[in-house]
Amino acid sequence: MVAVKHDSDRWYFIFGEEGATVRLECRGEEVTNITYKLEGTTDSAGHYQLNVVGDHGTEECGVTLVKSSQPDCDILPDEGWAIEPTSKITLTKNSGFHDKVRHANPLGFTKKERDAGCAALFKELEINPDEK
Repeated sequence: MVAVKHDSDRWYFIFGEEGATVRLECRGEEVTNITYKLEGTTDSAGHYQLNVVGDHGTEECGVTLVKSSQPDCDILPDEGWAIEPTSKITLTKNSGFHDKVRHANPLGFTKKERDAGCAALFKELEINPDEK
């Protein structure tokens, strides 16, 4: 589990969440020009697989969080490491990658309340959650 300071009340956590919805979108030169869209849900380990059709080398593609399956951890992050909660990804055969599988960077929701079980982690990382 990774914790990154958000503010004095909440923390970002990257963890395995089953049933979260993610969306892959590819866009052309215009930001509003969505050329390809695909949604999926995470498994019990927080992993997801999206089977993309076609080559999207001329497009900018990214995976974004859509919906959490946990009501106490459903805030889309908008600060710190997640100013833009999208993981950019290259979806072309002409990129030098030899594998058909692409891996997006981790994404995570923000918990509404601080988890009491994190005190040991904060201590280990020498983080004071009440420090302003």
